[in-house]
Amino acid sequence: RKRRKYNEEFDDRVFVISPRTYQNGRYHYDDKTTIALHGVPINGWVDNANDRLASFEGGNRNLSTGCVNLEAYAFDLINELSQNHCPMYILPEDENNYFHIKNRELAFSTRVPERKQGSEPARRCEGGEVKIIDGTPACQGGDWVEDFRNVNRYYFSDLSREIYHDAYEIVGAEDSRVVEELWQERERLVGSVTAGNIDGEDFEDLAALTYAASSEEATSEDALAKFKDLYNAYYELKEYRGVNFDLLGVNEKRQAILDFYLDPNGFEKSRREKKRSVYAQIDRKKNATDLLSSAQKVRFLHHD
Repeated sequence: RKRRKYNEEFDDRVFVISPRTYQNGRYHYDDKTTIALHGVPINGWVDNANDRLASFEGGNRNLSTGCVNLEAYAFDLINELSQNHCPMYILPEDENNYFHIKNRELAFSTRVPERKQGSEPARRCEGGEVKIIDGTPACQGGDWVEDFRNVNRYYFSDLSREIYHDAYEIVGAEDSRVVEELWQERERLVGSVTAGNIDGEDFEDLAALTYAASSEEATSEDALAKFKDLYNAYYELKEYRGVNFDLLGVNEKRQAILDFYLDPNGFEKSRREKKRSVYAQIDRKKNATDLLSSAQKVRFLHHD
């Protein structure tokens, strides 16, 4: 703050929101999930700041690296409200950013691949409006202008490494060897087996689908093999076929995975074309609707 001279420029009007933990006698802050509210940086940090703030072009009003810029009166108002334990919500103005429920919490995400990866170029849209065309940001009606100050420092990760399940139950049925095996292996499955690409919520969905797609005679090895196949189906849909699971409900998400997994021209064909293995034989005697109904019997109990 002092390095950027915010304390001098804004009479110390800098409001920082950040989670903190107390360890070894001091507070620690996570800068990857920190956001600041402050006035507009001046002293050469931003060109034409006042003109850009007055502009109706959204891309030109982003004057700092991800922080919220406020006029003095607005800052004082928010500062006063915050002292009274007033909830504060910072909503995305970009239609390609959104909130969704993930791991039983409200999470922030984006449809822009470069933004997720932290590789979005430092530039702004001059005289136009930013639109996403075929998955890529475009400056519609204007031109891109390089601006190293306009970098989008977006740290994306709504994957939680916490295993927050206490137990599981199967409604209207006896215990299952399949679910028990997956339950015992849940930390390994969430971690190394899936290369850390799923979390507790995804584990619930894939475990329930594995139960539904397995026979009563399935062994522990069968269960793990089936889980891997369903994970690979989920991963391909998410990473290569443009399915945004963030915007789907639980049943819609499971239905999409099952439809692709059971389609002879879907998952199995894709694996063959990529010269990759299918770990377990796919039983298509039951359709996706029947399997989805069976998957709903598996319920995981959570701790707070």
